[in-house]
Amino acid sequence: MNNAYLLNPDGSSNPMQRIRCSDETRELQDILEKNLDLIPGDQINPEDPRRWICVKRELPIEDPTTGDNRWSCDFLLLDQSGIPTFVECKRFLDSRSRREVIGQMFDYAANGSGYFSRDLVADYLTSEALRRGTTLDGLLQTLGPDSGESLDDYLDLVENNIKQGQVRLVFFMEEARPELRSIVEFLNSQLERTEMLIVEAKQFQSANQRFVIPSLWGYTEEARTIKKKVTVTSRAGPRRRWTEEEFFEALNGNCAPQQVDWLRGFSDRLKASERLTLRMGNGRKTGSLIVTFPELSSRSFLFFDSNGGIVFSLHLVSNDEGGSRLKDLVLEHFSRVPRLAIPEEKRSGYHGVEDWFGDRSEIEAFFDKLEALS
Repeated sequence: MNNAYLLNPDGSSNPMQRIRCSDETRELQDILEKNLDLIPGDQINPEDPRRWICVKRELPIEDPTTGDNRWSCDFLLLDQSGIPTFVECKRFLDSRSRREVIGQMFDYAANGSGYFSRDLVADYLTSEALRRGTTLDGLLQTLGPDSGESLDDYLDLVENNIKQGQVRLVFFMEEARPELRSIVEFLNSQLERTEMLIVEAKQFQSANQRFVIPSLWGYTEEARTIKKKVTVTSRAGPRRRWTEEEFFEALNGNCAPQQVDWLRGFSDRLKASERLTLRMGNGRKTGSLIVTFPELSSRSFLFFDSNGGIVFSLHLVSNDEGGSRLKDLVLEHFSRVPRLAIPEEKRSGYHGVEDWFGDRSEIEAFFDKLEALS
């Protein structure tokens, strides 16, 4: 049965041919590895869409009774909140029973989380960074983690989630059978800390092109509410909501008095602005003053940290018309300031600048430009 169509210029349509996967590795695993966004982060969390990095493909998992590598999970991913996400790829025609498939996932969660450590995750991430031709910091910057740009803070977040049993289990399938959907939906509504989800990646062929349409199964609003409450509670301890007083106290220990005084005055200007917003960050070790321009983007493009640095975060800005305009304004203005220019390779992650105070007039000029936009 066809359920996807190509529209022609005259308004008529041609049905696309439905494809059944015969090679799980080539038609599911390889495709997912190169396209992690096929796990639809915006459907998992519409308020804060999930972003992904691959930690390990073909993840070995030990049997706790023997210490041998008894299982192998297709993928271990991490999102920006440091939640370990186990992904198992399955063909529709896989003959194994739904009970065996579900049990396999619980084996991964119970035993995988049991032996993971901060150091093991760091080793896997280092290997993944080398494989992709980047650094560990560079890999992390592509994710834009909730903890800020510090690797230590992010690993703290991952470690805390592992200890709390905060994990996500995802079946990545071309199509799920109705009985498997029902089981996953039921379990997801009962499990408080663990998410169990199905991502259907239906594939279609038209001429020489293949199309993949991902959709999420397993989340009800009841389940979403339960997990949101538990997640907030479980993370309340290690995270820190900085006050302005705490931020400037930390800054005072890291910067010259002249720089602290200037930033105090500049933050007062931002708070008084009718077009700019300023809020405090929640890093565990480093405070931040986060600046946004809501008319173009709800996400921050720049922040000042309590170590005395200024950090550009263009990768957090949306790619819609407003966000693209904001990025262009930032890049154009600061490209003429050598110390503040953002290298091309840093535009997809955080770009921190420590020695910026000599160019504070250029920072002031940029915010003058934003406030004067028509």
